[in-house]
Amino acid sequence: MPNYQEFLAPLPLDGRLWLVKYIDQFHQKERGSGTVSVNVLLQCLSITTADQISELEPDEIKSILGFRAGRDAQQEYAFARIFASSLVTISIGDVYCDGVRVAQLPAHTALLSLLPGQSDSLEFTIGQPISAPYGWQGGNYQILNAFEFSGLYHHQRDNVNLKDSRVVVLHMRTTKGVDTYVIPRTTIFKAFYACHSDIANAFLSGPWSDKLENVIMLNETSGLLQTGIDDVTGGWNVVLRRDIGRQFAGLLAVLYFDPYGRAQANAIHTQSIIDRKRKELEPWYASARIPYQALREPLKLRIKCLPLRSWYYKDEEEQNREDKKYFVTEITGTSWPSHYPVIGRHSENDSEPGKSIENVDSPPPFSRSQAVKLSDQHTVIRSDIDASDDTSKTKISGVSSDWLDGGPTYVNLLKEYSKRHAGRPAGPFSEEDGREVSTGVRNRSKKSGPRGEASAIMRQENDRLKTMLDSLLRLKDSYFLTSVSLVKPRRDGQAETRNGHQCWRFIDDASLKAGKLRPRGGWPTIYDRPRDRHTAHYRTALVLKLEFKEEFYHWIEIEARTSDTYKSVLIKAPSSGRIAAIEKALSAIALAEGRRLDERLPPAFEGDDIGFQTYEHEKEKGSPLLSESKLKDFFLKSAIRLRHVAN
Repeated sequence: MPNYQEFLAPLPLDGRLWLVKYIDQFHQKERGSGTVSVNVLLQCLSITTADQISELEPDEIKSILGFRAGRDAQQEYAFARIFASSLVTISIGDVYCDGVRVAQLPAHTALLSLLPGQSDSLEFTIGQPISAPYGWQGGNYQILNAFEFSGLYHHQRDNVNLKDSRVVVLHMRTTKGVDTYVIPRTTIFKAFYACHSDIANAFLSGPWSDKLENVIMLNETSGLLQTGIDDVTGGWNVVLRRDIGRQFAGLLAVLYFDPYGRAQANAIHTQSIIDRKRKELEPWYASARIPYQALREPLKLRIKCLPLRSWYYKDEEEQNREDKKYFVTEITGTSWPSHYPVIGRHSENDSEPGKSIENVDSPPPFSRSQAVKLSDQHTVIRSDIDASDDTSKTKISGVSSDWLDGGPTYVNLLKEYSKRHAGRPAGPFSEEDGREVSTGVRNRSKKSGPRGEASAIMRQENDRLKTMLDSLLRLKDSYFLTSVSLVKPRRDGQAETRNGHQCWRFIDDASLKAGKLRPRGGWPTIYDRPRDRHTAHYRTALVLKLEFKEEFYHWIEIEARTSDTYKSVLIKAPSSGRIAAIEKALSAIALAEGRRLDERLPPAFEGDDIGFQTYEHEKEKGSPLLSESKLKDFFLKSAIRLRHVAN
């Protein structure tokens, strides 16, 4: 999810909380721009403060999403239209107030798998009647019924028609019934084809075969590198256009070289023409399919989803059954199929030296456009003007996505030849170039505005956070722990998505209150590339609520690099002060830079009825998980040591 609270211009400005409920129905080049836009369905919430949203229970979320005539309060809807190239900055489940995202509905995280030979082919449209579940007596049945998910066709907008919107359905049988996952095709499009605004615009502006050169360079570079298959290794070498981050090399290689991936890419424009009946101004609907193919092993998809109202019934044997349904809002991680080869990658006109270097007395190419400003709370993302090619760019961080198994194997291609330029670099960034920006298609029209570059954050899954969570869940599955649940931050600026979960940033309160939400270096900052400020992220903590022997505790796990060794923290506090205890602990951990916590935490809790214990990780032999016996022993001893703390 976007981290820096940019202002999304088309959304309501009435001081109320608006939920992003659905996104689809694309429109070609309207309102004088050359950029494709998409409709956003919004629902007004009766909740008055954003802090309440993180505390919503599953049943409360279900009542927000669904509507039962005669039983539920009337719901109010609105529509906004944003550039589809900005999709990566907005998610279903986001809550906005006056154009700024202030919260997100609490969502489940789940791991789905497509087995070898299986694909995302089971598709329905929203308004399509389908076979009803056993015992259904409510008339026509669709994949999303109003009692489960309302507003899709019960609204007052004649120019919005979502009944033709496409969704993918995955069924998973359980001992109690069937779990159904509904994935909008727009969510798939966003994850794989709109993860960067330039990639999105390439797919939206014409056939992939014609537009792929907007993001992949096919001609030979001045350094004698070229996109193609390596004659010796069979690897896929891809040269990216200068504004496309190297983290997208694997995805773009699949969309270019792999026959299956390229077929899915080409199908997007073809289906849009069919939807529009070849009429330029007719709307069309997302049809994107997952480009990765499960051949040798299952393809894993980590998702965020919202629970919908269940359907309860008795089966033919008079056994009670429950069909659960989940609405998928985000694909937050994927595995990388093992049948893909090594990916060689290079960026057009990068500054890396070649094998031989020539000194030249001239400025570097693209010198003006290399000036970059990072988005902040003053940034306005517009959807009514295209982007100018003659301005610097504002980089906008979008949703986070992880490689679940390490991701592609990359090699960086080395240029044969390069130049060392003596000219001056771009001048300082001007405010006029970056407050109000557009992610739209680029041109040199005088009507165009400063350029915004929206991009997903693609990272490796953090092993430490995953190991700790999996180890605690194992204790829950063995009934040693009664429950394990995620504790989400109260304020949106505290949240950072890591491993698909809303974690807590190590951000100081002054920065949070002032809206200064960019990491500023030091221990609270982690870099994907060493000391590259464009890859800086806040270090985070995964906070979990645990129930053990009818007492509640909170576990704090610090995000760590492979070279870091930090202890975990278990705290116990009265119910009325648990969030405050978590925030005090995080502040103390940040001040101590994660070290000597047994000495540094007591002063932070002085005068409060808060107890804590620290745990040093020890892995189980032959397993990626932590020692089960050591963890159990830690909990048993901690329960005794912290029994004086009221709960």
